Amino acid sequence: MNNISEQLKKIEDICEANGTRLTQSRRQVLELILESPQSVKAYDLLKAMLKEHPNTKPPIVYRALEFLEQQHFIHRIDSLNAWAVCQHIQKDCEHGESLLLACKSCGSVKEIENQTVTHHLTNMLHEHGYQTTGKETEIQVICPNCIEQP
Repeated sequence: MNNISEQLKKIEDICEANGTRLTQSRRQVLELILESPQSVKAYDLLKAMLKEHPNTKPPIVYRALEFLEQQHFIHRIDSLNAWAVCQHIQKDCEHGESLLLACKSCGSVKEIENQTVTHHLTNMLHEHGYQTTGKETEIQVICPNCIEQP
């Protein structure tokens, strides 16, 4: 599912089934994230929204981001202080444990679901007395595109 309008329709259907709404501001924030090849910072979203809606304030963006994250449509990428679309929406599959590979150079994010790797990582953490706090594990990387650039 590559078409942004198809993705938005699917997300609207999910919201309706869950008894929630994809309001205009939520939809606009989500659309901006879907259109971006990299993760997106909140103030970049605000700047883009101000072009169409000059009265947009930061709380509107942050509330939309909070809703979209709670619904598992996007991920917060802590190391980049940014958000990226959940790739499970695009693949039409269930949201399980995943690795989020966040490129420190360009801000791109790749979501990988590998049960074996996440299971081993969780076991290793438990062996050392640690416990995971979420379904995603974020790893800072340099992506193949940035490695190839001189």
